[in-house]
Amino acid sequence: MIKNKNKIVSLLAVALTTVILVLSVYFWNKPVKYVGLDGQSSIGLTLNVFNRIIRAESIGNETDIIFIEGLNKQLKNKDINEGILSAIDVMEQSVSFNHKTDDVLIISVWTSVNKDAEKMKVQLQNIVSIYAEQIGYSVDVQGMILTDESYEIAFNSGISSARYQILERIKAELDKQIAMEKANTKELESVVAPRNNYVVESQPIVKYVTITSPEITDDDDDDDDDDEHYDEQDDD
Repeated sequence: MIKNKNKIVSLLAVALTTVILVLSVYFWNKPVKYVGLDGQSSIGLTLNVFNRIIRAESIGNETDIIFIEGLNKQLKNKDINEGILSAIDVMEQSVSFNHKTDDVLIISVWTSVNKDAEKMKVQLQNIVSIYAEQIGYSVDVQGMILTDESYEIAFNSGISSARYQILERIKAELDKQIAMEKANTKELESVVAPRNNYVVESQPIVKYVTITSPEITDDDDDDDDDDEHYDEQDDD
């Protein structure tokens, strides 16, 4: 009886250990966060629930396979706070920054839990800003929260999510401006056009004719004389 109990306990322990290992592998490799770095070049970092980098890719370098493999090997499994600094060094080596006052680095963040995105964005901005100042990088560090759509496109298509989102915002603003201009044009047409039509349609047709001057007769002269005579009598 005791042997059977020990055997059952051993089987349960093995099963539990297996489940823990499977879940650990699953959660370790499940992407739940994404950090994009955009300067003159772009790097994408995919994180797991433990804030470890499980995938690093150079975005836009389609032919530089060796560089991408080296980048992934260098950054994989690092904590994001350490890994992002290594990524900055890689970007510096690939001439992402020219050490000018107008150099900009955009740190874009996506998380499966929206409330965590803002906190991570601010944290990474502070880490990178301090690091850049310490090593003499002249770069303006900015932050951005990514939408789900931008993250999915970046993850599946290998394009910069931050650049995509910025272009989409510009496009939306342009579409909005065009729509407003069209609306204003239609409003003007609805006010001006009917008024013009009314004026044109109600305008009477004018026929131009020649009017002859009246002829002066002797009777008219006599009338004038009478008036003068009458006026003279009034004066007397």
